[in-house]
Amino acid sequence: MARGRPPLRKFVSVLVHELRTPLGVIQGFSELLLTRALPADTVKELAGDIHVEAVRMRKMLEDVRHFVRIREGAGPARLSTHYLNDLVREYCAASAADSKHPLVLDLLEKSVKVEADRDCLFQILGHLLSNAGKYADHDAEISLSTEEDRDALKVCVYYSGEPLSPAHGKKIFEPFARGFHSRDKEIPGAGLGLTIARELSRSMKGRLDWVPVNGRLCKFCLTLPKIDRKKVVRN
Repeated sequence: MARGRPPLRKFVSVLVHELRTPLGVIQGFSELLLTRALPADTVKELAGDIHVEAVRMRKMLEDVRHFVRIREGAGPARLSTHYLNDLVREYCAASAADSKHPLVLDLLEKSVKVEADRDCLFQILGHLLSNAGKYADHDAEISLSTEEDRDALKVCVYYSGEPLSPAHGKKIFEPFARGFHSRDKEIPGAGLGLTIARELSRSMKGRLDWVPVNGRLCKFCLTLPKIDRKKVVRN
């Protein structure tokens, strides 16, 4: 196994552990449907639970597939020029709302352009917002902002939740990173979402960081370089 990659045994162990729960629910509830005459409302409820667990399994397997592709050297991002705020609005319009955590947009007043891979950016936002939805305080808002520094543009996700220590903040992007929150045991996932998001950010010549802040505010920022105006003019 190449240096810096998680051992295959750990990879398989984590995957099997995470798949066992949804498979158990699907098997148990489907057996009830097959062996018992149940009221229509109960059948509908069990079918709904089976669907939820099937979607969870599919998401997990997609994360694993994507993780393996990245580690095997998936092709580079296809960069093109976009208005950053437009990309964020497009993502939000196409995504399902989280009923437990209202999403608040805090976008730059001016329109700024960025070189990005639209699909990569959408996947990063998906992982960041999924992570926020899992760990935000009950009924807490999740904020999605665009920000500008001197040499870079940022897309940030922040929310109120259990804070990370600086040591854990440095490790949270490692594959299978779990156990940093007291609620980790009750929250599904293989610990690959943030790893995938960071690798995608690097493919766009950017970076993804956990930003240490005070109190219970948790913040993650995707940083992308500004377009080189001189280069654009010359070309």
